[in-house]
Formats: sequence, structure tokens, C-alpha cells
Amino acid sequence: MANIAASIVLITRNKLERIQHTLKSLSLQNTRGILFEVVIVNNGSTVDYTSVIELYKGQLHMQYTEREAASIAKARNIGIKMAKGDIIIFLDDDILFGSQFIYEHIKPHLESKDEVVVVGDRYNVFFGNITSHRTETIIHNALLNDINQLNGTAREDFYAKQTFKLFGWHPNGGHIAWTCFVTRNASVSKKLLEKVNYFDEKFLGWGGEDIELGYRLYNQNARFIYQKNAKVYHMEHPVGKNRIENLAKNMN
Repeated sequence: MANIAASIVLITRNKLERIQHTLKSLSLQNTRGILFEVVIVNNGSTVDYTSVIELYKGQLHMQYTEREAASIAKARNIGIKMAKGDIIIFLDDDILFGSQFIYEHIKPHLESKDEVVVVGDRYNVFFGNITSHRTETIIHNALLNDINQLNGTAREDFYAKQTFKLFGWHPNGGHIAWTCFVTRNASVSKKLLEKVNYFDEKFLGWGGEDIELGYRLYNQNARFIYQKNAKVYHMEHPVGKNRIENLAKNMN
């Protein structure tokens, strides 16, 4: 097998209906012959992923492991260490994207002589019932024809909207580009992740561990690149009522 250039690291827990659309997005990628793999860390799911994993194993270079539930930081570190690619692309298990997405992430890494961190646009799209025939049809048509069909109902992620303004205010994001490092849509070399010693596993809950890593990457003089064409659509879903409280606790 030729060398794998990039590894997509996906952490998942109990999102079987959503991750199948993310894997479908990955199976339709046009990377101009550049090879990539998908590394999936099942982080303590209580639902059976066998059918979806078996379906896409034949369509994607894939590594899959099941672990007891751990912190997001620890689960991501497991995925990074499994990865065979020189470039690590972090994605969530509930997003959609067009066929050029992976190439748009890989290209700046291959073209730059310096260490770069690539961050892409993030939008939210609202579906009533993710398993309904109507939703399945909308997603199917968008992935096979034109992902921009989702623009009519999608809204730019609030945090992304605020932080990406920084790229307009300062060349290459200036001193605050690291605030845009969100692992729903970001990539960095495995070598640099090893150099900064991965995600900080002292983050035990949800949130903040990615931005903190972004700060350490920035301190290694990595150049942050905003790749507008590397755009994801997050399939919105209910979140726990304690999400903000848990984030505050995780940041202490």
C-alpha cells in the first residue's frame, strides 16, 4: 500500500445514526490520489456499531477500536497514536462535508515548508428527525450532488463566526489564531502533536481541551491557516442541560 498522507481521527459515542452520514461524506472524497485513513475510537458507546463499521470498512482505509468511556482528550490521544498518517485531521462524528473537503485540509500541509495548523468553517444544520425519510433524502442529495444545498437552512456556528473574524483583522490571525483551533474541523501534523505532548488529559470533561492545545501549537510557532473551503455542517442535536456548567468545570 502506498503511504497514507493523512489520518482522520473521529471520537464517537452513541451517535450511530449520525456517524454513518459522516462516513458517507468521507467515502465520497476526491483527494487527487492522496491516500487517507479513518481512525475511529468508540469511546464507551452502549449501542452496536458493527453494521456501520462493516459497511464502510470496504470503502475506506479504516482503523476501529472500542474503549471504555474516557475523557475526550484521552480518547483523541488514543486515536492520534493509532494514526499512520503524517497529517492528523480532527472531525466530529456528526458532521457533513463536500467531496473536496479532505483535499482542502491536506493541500496547505503539503505546500508549506513550515508547520501549519489548518482550521475550516463550521456551520450548524437543523434536522427534525435524523432518521426520517425526508432527512435521509436531503442528506443523500446534498452529499451526492452539491453540499451547498444545505446552505438554505444552515447557520454559521456562533463561536466560529466570532473567532474567524480575527483572521480578517490580523494577518494569519495574529496572536489570537489559536482560539480557532476547534477539533470539529482542524488539522495539524502528527509530528507537532507529538512535540507538544498531545491533548492535556487533565481535561476530564467536555470542552476547552482543543483550544488549550491550539495555544500550545501557537507557542511552537505553527502558522495558522483559515481554509474557508474546508467547510463542515454539524447535524445539530439536543445537548445535556448541564453542558455549560460542565464546560466551566472543565476549564477550572
